[in-house]
Amino acid sequence: DKNTAELYSDANPDAGLMVVDEFKFYVDPATSGTRVGIPKGEDELAAEINKIIAEVVASGIYEKWYQEAELYAKSLGL
Repeated sequence: DKNTAELYSDANPDAGLMVVDEFKFYVDPATSGTRVGIPKGEDELAAEINKIIAEVVASGIYEKWYQEAELYAKSLGL
């Protein structure tokens, strides 16, 4: 979202980034969420990453981390 982009841009002034106020793009709810980028063909690595993600979500750790991050963002006025 815009607030996250502004935080990232402000924290990385040498990155040459800027936030365009009127820019919007469509995010398909069926594919929204966190992504992990890995090289094509790394099927074993992808399987292990997916396993770990499933464990973190199932155990409730992800939800706890998300809530902590949300509280922190709110404390920053986001």
